[in-house]
Amino acid sequence: MKLVWKNDDLQPISRERGRGRKGLSRGAGALAIFALTIGVASAQRTSPVGTWRVQDGSGNVRIARCGSALCGYADDGGEIFINMKRAGSGWSGVIRDLRDNSKYDGTLSLVDEGKLLVHGCVQGGGMCGDETWTRAR
Repeated sequence: MKLVWKNDDLQPISRERGRGRKGLSRGAGALAIFALTIGVASAQRTSPVGTWRVQDGSGNVRIARCGSALCGYADDGGEIFINMKRAGSGWSGVIRDLRDNSKYDGTLSLVDEGKLLVHGCVQGGGMCGDETWTRAR
């Protein structure tokens, strides 16, 4: 379909061959819904929001949005990830060990949609460690 447009008000003044405006809006609507669906699915795959099984299998951590950052909570509700903010291709903030309440500088990085790399270092530098968690839900 070819539309002939009035100057700047973007209103068609005539249509040449085609289904008319109704067919155009249905097609455009379907395309917009498809694009939105793909965008939402893509965003979910690039976000660690969800429930993750820790490396040793001893529990799960639920990662959720908390304002513009991410937070993570153990099965018992204790906060593990504190104020994790977007940093490059991952997130960085504080990781808390619930066993002794110690805090670490930490990062979260998605390896793929089902694996999360959790990296922590003693605050101020020094010893560091990594774990790879798997998506539970």
